[in-house]
Amino acid sequence: MGSAALVLFLVACGDDGGSSSGGTGGEAGMGGMGGMGGMASTTVATGTGGDVGTGGAPGTGGSSGSGETMVNGCTLATAEDKTGTNPTLAWDFGHQSCIVVSVGASVTWDGSQSTHPLVGGESPTVDPSSVIGTAIANGNSAVVTFDAPGAYPYFCSSHTNMMGVVYVQ
Repeated sequence: MGSAALVLFLVACGDDGGSSSGGTGGEAGMGGMGGMGGMASTTVATGTGGDVGTGGAPGTGGSSGSGETMVNGCTLATAEDKTGTNPTLAWDFGHQSCIVVSVGASVTWDGSQSTHPLVGGESPTVDPSSVIGTAIANGNSAVVTFDAPGAYPYFCSSHTNMMGVVYVQ
């Protein structure tokens, strides 16, 4: 009564057209395998061999990406322009903000700093060298002045889904 069955799985993948950086065409698909004879079961007593598959079509190239890296859910392209201002951001549960400010701007996070401690870094990793770590907090708000261009990610150390980036230009 000794019988053995060999099961073989083949997966052929082409480029999925996602946001890869100028992807190359996928390989032509592999032909399907002939079906295996059915095994005895309660519903099928025997099976016949399957048809041989046809080759797959070549894949298409992926669209070129924007080249921007998403940080804390933000990119410069999606950030709200607040240049020429000293914006105040509502700092409460569910906060998500991506803004662009001018060099020298002060940004205020208005909300409880004891409930929502503001820290610099890419959520959930604190960057101890971030200028946001120098925020002047008075309990109900925190203020940071940005003196150099760059991207400054921040988040709430108690609720890491509260996050954003200040882009300084």
